[in-house]
Parts: sequence; structure tokens; C-alpha cells
Amino acid sequence: MSHIKNFDCDDQLFNFIRSHTISEMGRGSEGICLRGKDGYAYKQIDPGVSFGRGYEIENIITTEDIDLPSFAFPKELYGVNNELRGYKTILVENDLFRPDNTTYISTIDTINFKNLAKAYNEMAADVLTLSDEGILMYDFPFNVLFDGEKLIAVDTCGYKRVDYNPKEDNISSLNYSIEMIFSMWFDTYKKVDLSVENMDIESYLERIYKKLPGRLKYKVKEKCKTR
Repeated sequence: MSHIKNFDCDDQLFNFIRSHTISEMGRGSEGICLRGKDGYAYKQIDPGVSFGRGYEIENIITTEDIDLPSFAFPKELYGVNNELRGYKTILVENDLFRPDNTTYISTIDTINFKNLAKAYNEMAADVLTLSDEGILMYDFPFNVLFDGEKLIAVDTCGYKRVDYNPKEDNISSLNYSIEMIFSMWFDTYKKVDLSVENMDIESYLERIYKKLPGRLKYKVKEKCKTR
């Protein structure tokens, strides 16, 4: 397969990745993400992780299979002895959903609610397309980024094809990802209704807005310029 590059050993693969990257962007549960010289992101997976998670490199969904704006599917896969050890995908420079930005309610004004609603609707359309293709999302709520304009799902190697339309499961995952983010903001403030109903993101964000303390309502309103 043209999108799979196999290497003889880990050192050869890691040297290849390092030769194509500029700097480290961060570390996650699977390994290291690096910024590429070509404007892409390169993921270097720690030894044993891909085997432990049951990744079969030949079955991983890539941009050759389906290419959607909301999903950072791998463009190239890198393996050693048929085990996934890295991949190349789109680069997301900023994530407003990062943990250090969602700890306290005072930082919620970093999110433009109007932009988030638009991004949600665009991602929802891509989720429906994905579902129609019979692709079930995996570990989705913990791997959604928001750069201020777009929602992007990363770490998609666990997605798999199924023999049914997984629309219900996929939409549930999408909604839970939004609910989970706002639950982190509101955890230290007050209990609110955090359920997205029927993919109606506008009504959901309106409920969130109404629960904000006065000073934050003003800041969010000024940023969104929709109220």
C-alpha cells in the first residue's frame, strides 16, 4: 500500500521522523507529536503501544480511504515488523480545549460560542458522512481539538469499519466530547444541564451562556457579537 512505509528497526524509523521534523509539540498517551518541516504533524508511537491497542496497520483508515476536514486521518503510516510505530497527519497549531485552558470557569471566554457552534455543525456533517461509510469512531471525546475556528479529531487509528451505520454511536461521541469540555469549566462553579440534545448546539450554548456569571456573560457576548 502506497501510504504505508515499513522500516527495518525502530532506530531507522525514528531517524526518519526526526529528519523530517523541527520540534516536539507535546506528548500524549501514545507517544510524541512533532512539528514537520513540510507543515504536517508527525506522531512517533512508543514501543508496545500500537500492539497493546490492537492496531492492525493494514486496516487503519487513512486519507486514501476518506478525507474529511474535521478528521486528522493519517496521510502516511510508518511501521516496524508490521506494527504501527508512527504516522503523518495534518498539523493543528492551537487547541483551546487543552486541559490548562478548561480548568476554571474564568477562562471560558477564550471560546467564541458562535465559532464553536459553526465548527460543531461542520463536524456533525462530517460525522454523518463517516457513519454512512460504516466507520465507527474510537476514543473520540478525548481527542477533539478546537483551534478557535474548527473542531478536529486526532488520534484516529482506532477507528474501524463496521457492517452497520454507526450514526447513533458516533453522534453520541460527538455530543459527549462537547459536554465533557464544558463540564470541566463548570465543575468548580455550579452544576448545569450539560446535555446536548438532538445535535442542537445553538440551544446548548445558549443554556451555557445563561449560567455564566455576569462578568463572563459580558465578555462572551462581546467576543461573539451575536447577542
